[in-house]
Amino acid sequence: MTKQKGRNPIKIISVRIPEFVDKQIEALVELGLFKDRSDFINYALQKILFEMFDKIIIYLSEDVVELVLSQNPTPLQLRRSFKR
Repeated sequence: MTKQKGRNPIKIISVRIPEFVDKQIEALVELGLFKDRSDFINYALQKILFEMFDKIIIYLSEDVVELVLSQNPTPLQLRRSFKR
């Protein structure tokens, strides 16, 4: 099921986690660090995704570099093109 919340659509999923993990999440919620379990899980997923994608290195062939440079991009456009 997909819900619209703000600008980003939200996908509802079901996950199985060990009971001790659930208790740890609940403790963080009770301490006020997260609004609820969903808030924690969303935070944790985004954090690991950013960390993983930050480690991906893409090597560009000379043909791709030449193609990009042949478009005479400004430095700002280049930064946006190759932004991590």
